[in-house]
Amino acid sequence: MRRVRHLQPGGQVDRLRIAQAVAARAPGRGVEAGPDRLGAWVLAAMLQRLEGDPAENRIFAAADGYRRLRTKRPEVLDGIGAGAARDFPAVLETLVAAREGMPSAEGPAGSPRRWLGALCTLFDGVVHDRAAIHRRFEGSPGRVVLRRTSAGGPEDVLEWGDDLGREAEDRLGTPGATAAADAPRNTRHVTRPEKSFDALAQDRVWTATAAAVTATRGLALPAEHDVLTGHEARVLLGAARGSPGDPGLQAAALSLIYGRSVDRLLSAFGSAGEGLVIEDGDSDDDCVAGPEESGEWVKVGETVVLEAAVHLPPFKIGAQEAADLGLASDGTERFRLGCPAGFAPGTLLGLAPGMADLSLRRLRDRVARPYARGRVSGWLAAWLRRAGADPAVTGALCGHDPGNHAQMHYTALSTDLLLGWWERALREGLGLAPPERVPQPAPVVGSRARLPRELLRLAFGELAQDIAELGALCRDGQGPGLAAAAEAHNLFATYTLELLMFATGHRPVGAPFERAGDYDLPTAMMWISDKATRGGPSSRMVALPPAAVAQLRHWEAHLGALAEVLSPLCPVLVRDRLAPLLKQRSGGSPPPLFFFLDGTGQVVEPDHAAILKHRATVLPVQDNAARHLLRSHLVTAGVAPNAIDAAFGHARLGEEALSASSAFRIQELRAVAGAAQDLLGELGLAPLRSPL
Repeated sequence: MRRVRHLQPGGQVDRLRIAQAVAARAPGRGVEAGPDRLGAWVLAAMLQRLEGDPAENRIFAAADGYRRLRTKRPEVLDGIGAGAARDFPAVLETLVAAREGMPSAEGPAGSPRRWLGALCTLFDGVVHDRAAIHRRFEGSPGRVVLRRTSAGGPEDVLEWGDDLGREAEDRLGTPGATAAADAPRNTRHVTRPEKSFDALAQDRVWTATAAAVTATRGLALPAEHDVLTGHEARVLLGAARGSPGDPGLQAAALSLIYGRSVDRLLSAFGSAGEGLVIEDGDSDDDCVAGPEESGEWVKVGETVVLEAAVHLPPFKIGAQEAADLGLASDGTERFRLGCPAGFAPGTLLGLAPGMADLSLRRLRDRVARPYARGRVSGWLAAWLRRAGADPAVTGALCGHDPGNHAQMHYTALSTDLLLGWWERALREGLGLAPPERVPQPAPVVGSRARLPRELLRLAFGELAQDIAELGALCRDGQGPGLAAAAEAHNLFATYTLELLMFATGHRPVGAPFERAGDYDLPTAMMWISDKATRGGPSSRMVALPPAAVAQLRHWEAHLGALAEVLSPLCPVLVRDRLAPLLKQRSGGSPPPLFFFLDGTGQVVEPDHAAILKHRATVLPVQDNAARHLLRSHLVTAGVAPNAIDAAFGHARLGEEALSASSAFRIQELRAVAGAAQDLLGELGLAPLRSPL
């Protein structure tokens, strides 16, 4: 920490200098080798990447991978000799060698090979992807020449020369000098004929320094923020087509087409690079990729295709039972992407290390900015994002880690939808004719929830029928008894909660839809806080579909009817719980809007366990099934991704959509509510009146 404080010129942390200082700590201080030394390099790489993109996914993935290795498999770190490495490329080489020496047959969760892969990705970004943007003008350093004007007065003239001189370069040697040169100065002028040469001396120094800063500073952006232009992509594809025997150009073109790095495309041939998997149609085990990889080259007939999967963690509760009943996916579904004409995946097998970089450097004089592998592989994801594809679609097509994209966990995607987006990117973005489609192994990939809608319709129909029968019983004769009233209330509460869950995508938490003040029924809006704390990052406004508004009004009427029924049976319950909700008694914070009753009339608070207990008799499936089905339905219905993420409270995108500086409008949430209304209709979740 003392070293960090020492490297704070002007009160601002110079991350790059901190990174170099931490990574270059002298031996003999407890970081000679092993995990501590490697940890210093990981911190250095993270700090350097933070300069370009503080929210970059690879930073989070690398931090998580290193933490897991330290806590669960420390022996892996002990065997890595990062202590002798003196720079980032050497550390990257060490990590790659360690990862390649590990078996690839471990499970998708808890794989040291996968964790090392996250570290390799981070260091690869530091080494390769932070390419500067080079302009056509190869800016030579500037200099300021003081000369007399035609009127006889002095004048500062900014010229571009061949060199700046040692003195000016020395002035740029420290961050403090650079920051001072950039600072606005009221007395800095180019031409001031009323002053003498002596009066201009100080101004001339500052102007010379500013010119040097402008000429020599590299405009460094991460590859994620500096994607290829259409012209650059066409130049690369044209060069690859013109040189079919160049494995480097072929690899770069395939990286552009599939949105995956060259290394990942090469590893899709298998760890030993032995060739293709041949599909014979007789076995289900022909196309099983390693768990840490996101694709595998498969030969179907005479066609070579990239077969990819979305590796999601299994459900934690009732996983085997749900899979046996066909209500959950086992995660083996895959989709296939063909190869456009003119490109050959087989050329990757002849690729030597560094060949792709060398081939890209040969194209330097054809474009304004140099090609970098990260810029090339990031083109597809950037194009899909700009075209309006959902993040789940982008993540599945480009092989992103679901751990960094919550949308991928909740969205079931049809293979037709995925292929449609990919073919559109090839046709509109690259000018390529999409390849002919091949038979797909599965119709749907993505979310593990596989609940048939007809099953849900039957379940909710039976629940509505039970409520109606209880209502008829309660209204018959002298009125319901305490047990019958409690049972009717619990069933009606379960139905109302399920309808609201499917209408809003509310997370399965305790005390959902807690306060009556969170609703604005005249405008059909609701305030939701369903994650960490009230007012936290996931707090948001959502639009309610008409069915949800009607059901909430029925719930208000139900509470009034319940108070009338229980007044002679449980006056304390009516006074302490129902009266505040009905605004018949003021003072204090109102209790939760929803609750259950036991057979004696005692209140059972709607914590997570109580909700699961009551819904288990109706829908014994994963408790966040509504969130899965709703998001999958919204994507299929073509709702805008930013509106979906704003309604679901997903990190960053949801926050940006509802920020003060955003152009996102509340009206755009109405599209979410409209599509949710359609889903409620398909599931048979119609507004239902109180049984009392």
